[in-house]
This record gives sequence, C-alpha cells and structure tokens, in this order.
Amino acid sequence: MDKKVIMIIPYFGKFPNNIDLTLESMGENKEIKWLFFSDNIIKSKFKNIQFIYMSFEDIKLMIKKKIGTKINTPYKLCDYKPLYGAIFDEYIKEYDFWGYCDIDVIFGNIKKFINNKILNNYDKILELGHFSLYRNEKKINYMYLNTNKYGISYKQILESNRIYVFDENYSNKHIDINFLLLKSGYKIYCNKKIYADINIKYNNFYPINYQRKKQYYFEYKNGTLLMLSNVDKKERTEFLYVHFQQKKNLPINVADKKKYIITPKGFFNINMVDNNMFYGINNIKLFWYIKFRVKRKLKNIINK
Repeated sequence: MDKKVIMIIPYFGKFPNNIDLTLESMGENKEIKWLFFSDNIIKSKFKNIQFIYMSFEDIKLMIKKKIGTKINTPYKLCDYKPLYGAIFDEYIKEYDFWGYCDIDVIFGNIKKFINNKILNNYDKILELGHFSLYRNEKKINYMYLNTNKYGISYKQILESNRIYVFDENYSNKHIDINFLLLKSGYKIYCNKKIYADINIKYNNFYPINYQRKKQYYFEYKNGTLLMLSNVDKKERTEFLYVHFQQKKNLPINVADKKKYIITPKGFFNINMVDNNMFYGINNIKLFWYIKFRVKRKLKNIINK
C-alpha cells in the first residue's frame, strides 16, 4: 500500500477494556496513521498512533463552526462519520484517503486485504460504519450536502436525536452516504467476506453469514488475525478485522499483547482454548435481543 491513509477516531468517555489490544493491532499496521480526538489520553508507543486532547464540548463547537449543526450526544457521532473529511479537513490534507473505525475491534493485516489495486479503482472502501475509507476529494468530503436532492435536509439528519445510520447502507428506507456516492457516480468496494462482524443475537461468536455450529474463536498473532473452529480443526480463515458489537468489555487474561486468542468468554493466552470457553444450550440471547430491538424502535419513534 503506497497510498497515504489516515483514520480519524473521535471518542469521548471511558474506553472499553480492550483498548490496549486494539491499539496494538492498529500499531502493527504501520502504513496507516491513526489519529484519536478524545478526552482520554493514552501515551502510545507507536509512532503511527497519535492522541489529541479534545472534550465533547470542543467537538460540538468544531461541528457548529464547520457544518453549522448541533450535536447533543457522543453516540450521535456515528451519523457524522461521513463528514469527518469536512470537519477535520486541516488534519487530512497530505493524505490520499481518510477513514474512520470503531474501537470494539481487533485489526489484522490491513494491507493484505486493501491493496493498491483496490485503492486505485474505488472511491470508498467498505460500506459499514465500523471501518471505511474515503478518497480525499472535496466533492466526496462534502457529499453530505447532496441529501437535499432526495427530499431530506442534512441538518434534519444531523440535528435529530434519532440515529439515521447515515454512515451505513442499513436499509433501502433512508438516505445514507453510500446511496449519495453511488448516485453521484462514485465506486464503492464492498466485500463482506474480509471482515468478521459478530452476530449480536448469540453468546458464541458467529460472524454474520457464517453457520452456528463450529465454536468459532479468533487468534491474533504478530499482526495477523485468524478465525478458527474448535469443532473443525482444519478451518482457518484470515480476516481484516473482527467487530465485537455488543460484546464489549470481555474479560482479558493475556500475557503477550502480540499473541492471544479471543473466545466468547474473553481474551486468553494463545494455545489455551478449551470447551469451557464457549457457551452451550444458553447460546441464544433471545430475550436480550428482543429487548434490544424494541428499545431501539421505541427510541427512534420518540426521537422522530
């Protein structure tokens, strides 16, 4: 990867307990600059990871100045992600691509999955909010202004307490950044096979679109991320990253941050996997999932 890439990561509040391991996996991807804006400052040992102190009040003022909208909660930043190219324009000038990511992730070898051929031929890399890259071009950075063409003001999207999922192709019922880019003739690289997005309905690890019988776990070793099966010992799949979603703050018992496994019950030293690290008959989180969906639906109705 000879393109210059910067990741913009605003985060306010307490970091999840996996942050040190996430930073380690970011640091191993030395060809990418990772820039945090946060009220938490961590002294990074990696030259490609930088923290800039910023309170949530600071970014509210920054957004008001750059975009002209008001943001009420840090969670609403998910709708602002596609605007980071405009909000943080002074930080991305020297880069070919800018992007964003969640921090409930562990990264593998990014350049193995996102190479020069992909960067040369696409304007946006991946379609979801937990990891995306954008070509650093003014029309793309200000693409959010085009919502007005399709019957909704960007201010309505950004100032509402409702989460519009503007950063993702969530459904065909709303306007999102992917829709706007495609309508304007830009190309998006979509490949759901290169990342593991964990299904929140289950206690065990089941990446979306994978079968639910193999007791999957992950192995991180010196910058490479593999998904393995405790049932089928021959199955080994390398991924760009794993996204834990609602499985934050898993217990951590790791001696070496460069080598460990991740099971549904926590982070452990490598080669320690056993059957007790997986869930049995209590695997389905049915009550929790129904409660989660109803709560989110009611919240959207109230904030509409």
